[in-house]
Amino acid sequence: MEALRIDRPEPGLVVLALVGEHDIATRRELDETARALIDEPSLLVVDLTCASYLDSETLGVLPGLDEALRRQGARLTLVLGRSDVIARAVRITGMLEVIPHAATLDEAIALARLNAPPLPAA
Repeated sequence: MEALRIDRPEPGLVVLALVGEHDIATRRELDETARALIDEPSLLVVDLTCASYLDSETLGVLPGLDEALRRQGARLTLVLGRSDVIARAVRITGMLEVIPHAATLDEAIALARLNAPPLPAA
């Protein structure tokens, strides 16, 4: 089963879904994949709804991604889903205080659009 799933539902929007368990063994793949995606001119939503486990190594990647996006004038947006286990793991880190998040993918996409950098004047 794939650990990461990339979807581009519309131009300028990338959804990176974490599937299954993520720990030190998958951290490098997550970091490299996500950093390649932020080099694209896109909004990045990380969807955790299909994740069943996230360790501290995995969670540690997310603030770095948000910081890299901030340097571009954008933000990372998280989809927490309905799993209490995943939401609690993310909440414990304190990152929900600084990284925009939503319960559903549709809500996260709408939030990402609100936090998107303004388009350059023509």
